[in-house]
Amino acid sequence: TDTDDIGCQWTVGPFLAGGLEGKHIFTAQTSPAFYFKVHMLLTDVSGTDDCHVGFRLQSDAVETTGVGYSDFASLNVDAGTIKYETNLNAGGATSASSEGTWADDEWAYLEVRVSAAGVASFYKDGTELTTNKPTYTFDSGDIITPWFYFRNHTHKSDCVIDEVEFGLQ
Repeated sequence: TDTDDIGCQWTVGPFLAGGLEGKHIFTAQTSPAFYFKVHMLLTDVSGTDDCHVGFRLQSDAVETTGVGYSDFASLNVDAGTIKYETNLNAGGATSASSEGTWADDEWAYLEVRVSAAGVASFYKDGTELTTNKPTYTFDSGDIITPWFYFRNHTHKSDCVIDEVEFGLQ
């Protein structure tokens, strides 16, 4: 649709509860290291309000802005700038620009990895993004799931996904 603020979001784990540990859900600081990677194309980055790839707390109810979840760590393509987006214990969402950018009609991988200690790291096409990188650690015992969120700006940007990969590192 060409409508502002219309999009989609999904998680791998079942909504709010359940799932297989190490397959659909991961328990921070209990699971071995894990990751979520998406290969996608954005046709017109100026038409992208948000395009998150990352992890969020499984127990958070669905919300509409993409940054209202209590606990999440993601890479977000916002009008061509790749940003780190995080929130820890409902302390307020934070955003910082990385050195990464996204061009119109570009295919690329976005990936978030979480170490066995719960520390998030962020990658584009297999290269870690480090400029302005936040220090983010999921709390011990947090049950998190891979999460994707996309929302159009005032005009349309198609998002084409051809590969989704997640699991233990």
